[in-house]
Amino acid sequence: MSESPQQSKSRWFVGLCVVVLIILVGLAGSAYSILTSQPKGPRRPLAKGQIPLPSKEGQRLLQESQAKVMFKTLQKSLQTQQRPAYCGVASSVSTLNAINPKGKLTQTSFFHSNARKVVGPFWVTLRGMTLDELASSLKSHKVKVKQHFASDNNLKTFRKLAQRGLQTQGSVVVVAYSRKKLKQIGSGHISPLGAYHAKSDRFLVMDVATYKYPPHWVKASKLWAAINTVDPSTKKTRGFLLVSSQHR
Repeated sequence: MSESPQQSKSRWFVGLCVVVLIILVGLAGSAYSILTSQPKGPRRPLAKGQIPLPSKEGQRLLQESQAKVMFKTLQKSLQTQQRPAYCGVASSVSTLNAINPKGKLTQTSFFHSNARKVVGPFWVTLRGMTLDELASSLKSHKVKVKQHFASDNNLKTFRKLAQRGLQTQGSVVVVAYSRKKLKQIGSGHISPLGAYHAKSDRFLVMDVATYKYPPHWVKASKLWAAINTVDPSTKKTRGFLLVSSQHR
């Protein structure tokens, strides 16, 4: 017995739905693979005025810098972000392991039960971390965190507080900023600071996207302009954190 036109149409529609579903599942799988895969290079050139740490000039600035108490410890603990949106996670792990040199925290173990109450790895993978989430996640690891939004500060106070943090043993400064403002590829980003060179008024950004940019020196005014931008996900300005041990 032959199919009626209605039955044939229904069969065609079901088949189309199955094909569309297969395509959507494939696209979702590909997207998830991209979001969870280790980002790769090549490294991009820095904008004019930004000095790579490995260069002769970058090393000279480091040698002359007085505000670099935690530099060697932070350099040793610095981790490359394992996923495209894991800059906050990598910065947090690098910071926590620098404060506690005996710590062996990873970007996976960072999400213990208390940290997951703030935000879990799935959401961070999709959209990164806000300044509030970054601060609260770090606090869940039993460290002191002083959170500063750019809207509540200015270049002068940022320079003063960041310099003080960089001169203090057991303290790490973490900044959230706009790459676009620094003429770099990307959007919002998070990384710790490694040093401050007073004479040239430059901060050393220890970029956790090591596959993209090396640690580099940035003028304080330029870095502040990148920090003093609005995070579209929160409608608040970005900012910086002063992180230190509770036992300091």
